[in-house]
Parts: sequence; C-alpha cells; structure tokens
Amino acid sequence: MGSLAGHRDFVDVRDIARSVVTAARTPARLPRIINIGSGRARPVRAIAEGLVAASRYGGTVAENGPGSARSAGVAWQQADISRAGRAPGWQPGITLAQGLHDLWRATGAGQD
Repeated sequence: MGSLAGHRDFVDVRDIARSVVTAARTPARLPRIINIGSGRARPVRAIAEGLVAASRYGGTVAENGPGSARSAGVAWQQADISRAGRAPGWQPGITLAQGLHDLWRATGAGQD
C-alpha cells in the first residue's frame, strides 16, 4: 500500500450517529457548523496496525506503493470538536482500537 505516514482524525461511525441524535435532542440553538471527529490526529498507520491486531494477522504491512496523490497532499488533519462539546455537549466515546476491533468482528471474520 501507499505511505501510512499521514495523520488523520478518525472517528467511529457510531459516535457520529450519536452526535446527530445529541444535536437533534438539544433544545438550545446550535451553531450552523459543528465539527465531529475524535479531536485527535492519529497516524494512518494506526488503522493498519489496529486491523492487524484485531485480526491477529501474522504477516507484514508493506508501504511500497505511491498511494493517493490527494492524500499525500495533506499530511495532517484534525477536527476542532470544541463546539460539539460546548453546544450539544457531545464527546466521542469509542476509541480507535475498540472501533477497529468491533469492525473486524462485524465482518464475521473475527468469530471463533
């Protein structure tokens, strides 16, 4: 695969869904734009490593391809989630490791 050196703000889709419900149930007027994310830039490599750990894969992950030019053009992204914490009172609750573990199990491949 391509380079895993970039940093991105990964958030579990269940946390995103919970943020929408939280906002919809908030009686106060909310800002027009509220960023939803984990609030933390993590190496893209963490996704590969997390899936390797969840799957108990014994091989290696090779970074030898050119990767996406679009992704390579942005080395670091992180959401400012402070409005989400203030306005509707939302915070992410699912860690990257837990989300990847749950994703792997949901494929059915993680069933013993």
